[in-house]
Amino acid sequence: MLWIDPDSGTIVDANDAAAAFYGYSVLELRQRTIQSINQLTAEQVLAERLRAAQQQRNSFIFPHRLAGGSIRQVEVHSVPYRLGERTLLLSFIRDVSPQWLSTHEQVRYHEQLEQAVQAERARADAAQRQRQALLIAAVLLATSVAVLAILLRRQTRFLALEAGRARDAEHTARAALQREHETLRKLASARQRLQHLVHGTALATWDWDLQTDCIEVNDRWRAMLGYDGVTLPQLDGRRWSALLHPADRTLWEQAWARHVSGQRPLLECEVRLQHRDGRWITVRLRGQVVARDEAGHPQRAAGIALDVSAERAQQQALALADQVFNHTQEAILVTDLQQRIVRVNDAFTRLTGYTADEVLGRTPAVLASGRHDRAFFRDLWQALHSQGFWSGEIWNRRRDGSLMANWMSISAVRGPGGSVEAYVGLFHDITARKANEAELRRAALFDPLTGLGNRVLLQDRLEQALARSQRNGTHLAVVMLDLDGFKPVNDTYGHAAGDRLLVALAQRLRQCTREVDTVARLGGDEFVLVLPDLARPTDVEPLLERILHAAATPFDDEAGTLRVSASIGVTFYPQTPAVDAATLLQQADHAMYAAKRAGRNRWAIWRPDGEATAGAAAPVTSAELTPPAA
Repeated sequence: MLWIDPDSGTIVDANDAAAAFYGYSVLELRQRTIQSINQLTAEQVLAERLRAAQQQRNSFIFPHRLAGGSIRQVEVHSVPYRLGERTLLLSFIRDVSPQWLSTHEQVRYHEQLEQAVQAERARADAAQRQRQALLIAAVLLATSVAVLAILLRRQTRFLALEAGRARDAEHTARAALQREHETLRKLASARQRLQHLVHGTALATWDWDLQTDCIEVNDRWRAMLGYDGVTLPQLDGRRWSALLHPADRTLWEQAWARHVSGQRPLLECEVRLQHRDGRWITVRLRGQVVARDEAGHPQRAAGIALDVSAERAQQQALALADQVFNHTQEAILVTDLQQRIVRVNDAFTRLTGYTADEVLGRTPAVLASGRHDRAFFRDLWQALHSQGFWSGEIWNRRRDGSLMANWMSISAVRGPGGSVEAYVGLFHDITARKANEAELRRAALFDPLTGLGNRVLLQDRLEQALARSQRNGTHLAVVMLDLDGFKPVNDTYGHAAGDRLLVALAQRLRQCTREVDTVARLGGDEFVLVLPDLARPTDVEPLLERILHAAATPFDDEAGTLRVSASIGVTFYPQTPAVDAATLLQQADHAMYAAKRAGRNRWAIWRPDGEATAGAAAPVTSAELTPPAA
C-alpha cells in the first residue's frame, strides 16, 4: 500500500509489503514521488484512465520501475482517505505482470480482511483497558504518596512548634518522633510501591508544584520525548505549553479547568507533544490535584503519561481497513476454513443481490453458475494451497438467476503461526467487457452483413483443415463461388435489395453444408467454402449440385423476384507436389473463372495434371437451369 499526496504525487507513507516489492526502504519511498516510479507520461496516464472508464474498471494498469531497474506491470486501485486536514490517495498495488504477459488482461486487486481487523481491534481494546486500569491505579497511588508527603511536612512543622514551646516535655517529643518515623516508613513504602508499579507499566510520571511553577518528570518521561541521556530543560508552565501541539492547547486547558473546578474527579486528556526530533507523539495524560490551600486553590498536581502513538496509528489503520472493506467498489467475501461465509461488504450485496443475512454461514456455492467443471475448481484450490493466491475469470449467478462474468482474486490469510485462518475473495463484474470482447472478436472474424466468416476466419479454418487432412489421410475441397447476374440486381432493385439477396443466399449455403464445413464471404458476391473429411474427391459433387440449385432458385424479396446463378470453381487437397492454403485459393479461383467462361451456372474442377489456368479447366454443367445475363 502507498499513501500518496494527490497534488504533488509525493509518497507520504508505505507499508512493508510495498517496500519489499519496489526494493526501496520505507524511508526511501517517502523521499520519492509516484511520477518517478510510474513510467507513463501524464498524457499516457490520462489515456489509461479514459480506457478504464470506457471498460467500466475502477483500477488502472501502469508500468512501475523497481529499485533494480526492472519494469513490472501493476494494478493500482486508489481510494481517497481523509487524514486530519489532508486528503490522501490510498493506493493498493498488485503485481499483475504474469497475467499481463499471458493474456494482456487488465485486472484489479485488493486485500483487506475484516476478520483480521476485528481481531486486531479486540486485542487493542483489551490492551487499552489494561493500561487504563494501571493508569488509574498509579494515579491513585501517586495521590496517596503526595498526601502522605504533605502530612509529613505538616507533622514536621508541628514537631518544631512543640519542641519550641515544651522542650522539657521529652515524652511528647519521643511520641512525635515515633509518629514521624512511622510516617516516613509509610511514605517510603508507598513510594517504593509506586516506583515498582510505574517501572512495571512503563509509565512516565509528572509532579507539578504550582506554587513554584516547577514540573518534575521521571526518566520514562524524558525517554518518551527523546531526551534519554540528554538533558531536558527544566519544565514549567510556559515550557509545558510550548511542548503542546497548538491545536491541543485548548483541549488541555479545558480538561484542567474541569478537574480543578471539581467537574471531573481526575484530570484526563489526550494531547500531542513535540518529540526531540520534531515529530508529534500522542500522549494520554492522567493526574489529580493533590494539594490545595485553605481557599481551595490548587497547590500541587501529580500524575502519569503514556505514549499511545502506536495505538492511535493502529486504530487509524483499523479504521482505514474498515473504510476500504465497506466502501470499495470490489465485492468482498470472507470465509472460514470450512468455506462458510463469515463476512461480506456492501459491494457484494450490490453486485450479487444477496444481503449479508442471506449468505452468512453458507458457502460460495450459493453463487455457482454451473458453467465450470470439477477440473476448474481443482486447479483453483491447488493454486490456493500451493501459492496462497488465485485469480482469474469466473462465472457466477446473481440472486435473480442472471449470469455474470467476474474477475476474482482469492487469497489465503495466514495467522501469526503461519497457518491458514481464512480466505478472502475480491471480485468485480466484467460481463459488459466480455460482451464487448465477444463483439470485437465477431467483428474481427465474421462478415457484418451475412454473419459468415471473413477472410481472417477462412484462413484459420483452412489451415486447420489442411492439418487435419494430413493427420487423418482424408481429402479436402476448396470451393470458390461467384454469383452470375448480381450486378443487374443491384442496378435494377438497388443495393439494399442486393444486400438482402446476399443474406438469404448465406442462409441457403449454411443449409446446404455440414457442421464441419466452413462458409465465408470474401466481399461483394464472392464466397468460399472449405469442405474437409472427404473420403474421395467425387463425394463433393452432390453438394456442388445443391449449391448451384440454392443460388439459382429465385429469391422472393420486397422489391420483387430476384434471380441469379452461381459459377463455382473447385480444387482438392492433398496434391503432389504439396501446396499451401494460398495456392488452393488461387486454384479454386482459376477454376471458377473457367466455369464462367463455359457459360455460368456450373462448376469446374482445377486439375493438377494440366495447366492451372481457365483454359485447362474441365467444366461440368449442372442441372438444366437457365443462367441470367452477366
